[in-house]
Amino acid sequence: MDQNNSLQKIDPKKSLKKLSEDSSLAKRGLRDIGIWPKIEELFEKLKSQYEAGKYQDCIITAEEILKTDANHFFTLCYYGRSLFHLEKYDEALKFFDRCLEEEKDYFYLWSFRGDVFYKIQNYEKAISDYLKSIELDPDNGADYDNVAMCLFLNGEHEKAHEYIDKAIAIETTEDMPMIRKAQFFEFQKLDKEALAQYIKTLNNFPSSEYAKKKTVELLEIQAKEKIGDDNQNALIDIDLALSYDPENANLLSIKAILLDTLGDNKQAKIIIDKIKEQDPNNPDLDFIYRKINKLEDLQIKEQTNEGQKVYRGTLEKPIVFPESILITAKNIDSIDYNKIIYCEITPMGAMGNEGGILIYILTEKDTLITYEINLEIDEQVFNIVSERISQNADLFINYYGGMGNRVYVKKNTKLEIDEKNNCFWYHSQNTKLKINSSVYGVFLSVVSNMNDKNSNNNHG
Repeated sequence: MDQNNSLQKIDPKKSLKKLSEDSSLAKRGLRDIGIWPKIEELFEKLKSQYEAGKYQDCIITAEEILKTDANHFFTLCYYGRSLFHLEKYDEALKFFDRCLEEEKDYFYLWSFRGDVFYKIQNYEKAISDYLKSIELDPDNGADYDNVAMCLFLNGEHEKAHEYIDKAIAIETTEDMPMIRKAQFFEFQKLDKEALAQYIKTLNNFPSSEYAKKKTVELLEIQAKEKIGDDNQNALIDIDLALSYDPENANLLSIKAILLDTLGDNKQAKIIIDKIKEQDPNNPDLDFIYRKINKLEDLQIKEQTNEGQKVYRGTLEKPIVFPESILITAKNIDSIDYNKIIYCEITPMGAMGNEGGILIYILTEKDTLITYEINLEIDEQVFNIVSERISQNADLFINYYGGMGNRVYVKKNTKLEIDEKNNCFWYHSQNTKLKINSSVYGVFLSVVSNMNDKNSNNNHG
């Protein structure tokens, strides 16, 4: 993730209108206006254009004023700030340099120039200017926030937290410094600390929509990671998320699944019936609805002359992969974990191939063989395979498959994503081989997870 683009700057109270009305500078400005009556009218027009965000028009008006008075201070300030908003940073820098040569005691000017340095990623100079602004105005919370961001982007995380804490102490009426601290934790992969900070932000600023959105998002992620292993605490997380977003259909469907898994089928049916009524054509809800209402037997075992077949619960049909093999006590030791290309593990209570393991193994003949086992068929074998995958975790990249599913892809293996056919393609030496996830939702979650990891690598 690109930290510079993702960490949004506070929109500080740096109104040029206030700057032009400041008593320490207004006398000279009024003197200029008195000499050139037309400037007063043009300058009011310039201020109105700036406040309306019409920065290109500001440039035109400013140039007209400067034709009459090439050193009109406030016009130079507006000109520089308009260039900044138009992302003409080199030109803006020249104007702020010129303004600061004339007036060094106005903190806004240092902050304005610091913003330019921030945008061109010269964080050391930005920090220097922001600190000068703070020196002139110690109660300037916005620039404590700005210093914190620059320090964080420079990799000085500890100092960044020190400065953002100062911003939080000063900006008691603004939620952004508290949000910033939570963002820092997120970028440091400290999700628990980030969640706690977002909740703290909501306690202070209950109407903060961004903090609410992130709190719900992180609680849902935290809950999904617990599904299958710790369903009771997963339910606690979902209930907390629902306290902030009570009509969230996705959260409600997860709650219904958890309640059903924990044995409260009656309450689960009430919830899923309600959201199914609101969105009757949602195929994902349809599956959950049918499961909770026991409309289908989702775990079928069948004995045939060929031996035992595994029926993938959510699909309600037998394995269709060529050369598919049921893992048993007899063949479990023959699995070569170095040759596993793709593996899914879905514990009980998770959605999808509940209680199942799906493994793709590459043979020497450019062929993929699938192995499967379900906990309902042989719990001991299921547990042994799960443990061996964990023991060989360094062979794989771990992806979250959503709703408690875990997916393992062999390191240095490039899977082609085929969103048209909802599958992956593994390119062997001589051909390409198809890999189907157990259910569509797992495929979508893994693709999303892969894209996020690729984005992080690209922005390293």
